[in-house]
Formats: sequence, structure tokens, C-alpha cells
Amino acid sequence: MTGSCSYYLNHHYGNIKSPNYPSYYGNDEHCTWLIEAPRGYYIYLNFRSFDLERCYNCGCDVVTIFDGNSTMSPVVKRACGQQTSGCGMYSSGKFLFVQFSSDGSVRRPGFSATFNVVSYNYGNVFHIYNNMHVLRGGSRVFQE
Repeated sequence: MTGSCSYYLNHHYGNIKSPNYPSYYGNDEHCTWLIEAPRGYYIYLNFRSFDLERCYNCGCDVVTIFDGNSTMSPVVKRACGQQTSGCGMYSSGKFLFVQFSSDGSVRRPGFSATFNVVSYNYGNVFHIYNNMHVLRGGSRVFQE
């Protein structure tokens, strides 16, 4: 693994970005962000820019968002490829865990997202963006 980074964020707002964003991320990168809200609050995460390598079933470069504090938590979203519109989601509790991995081939600009701690959760009702199939109710998202 060439690049590795891990962040713990417990602020009321902030942003996360792929390595080197807006320049191209490196090959074989692996980064995680654990975002924690105070007890009784939720996290709203919104992707402002998203441009990763696109391949079948996101088997190359991928962002996975887990509704909890680890990769053992339920998957809220798994995405690759390009997204031209913002895509937001809420946690069901006080944690969101974001994981980014790239393989050893194509490099792209990556992603930029903002997060805010909120006192409500409207649920995750997603839409379809650029062939990104997004399911309702906090279930998985796959890129074709």
C-alpha cells in the first residue's frame, strides 16, 4: 500500500477530501475518516465533487460510507465514477465511517465532501445521478 491516511473528526462541521484533491490522487491509496457527532445528534455528509475511476461493481477506486464507526457497520453508499450533482446522506446515529481506496492503474481528481452535525435525520432518500443507482432507506449504492 503506497498511501495510507486515517482521520478522526469530532467537530460540528468540516470537510474531507481525497489525497491531493483537486489534483489527481495516487495509486494504491487507502484513507479513512471517522466522523463523530455528540450524543443525540446526527451527521449530514454531502459530496460536492466526485470523480473516481469507473469500473464494474466499483472494483477499482471506490468510496464506501458506513453508518457506524467501522467497516463492520451497515453500508450507506458505495460509489465510483463521476457525479456532477451533490449527493447528501444522514447517519442514523452519532457516527459515519468513510473509506477511500484506489488501485494501481487509473488516477482521477477524487472527491470533496462537507459534513455538519445536525439535530435531525430526514433519512436517506437518494436519487439516480449519472448511472449511479441509489436505493432508498439507507441501503447500498452501486455504480454500473
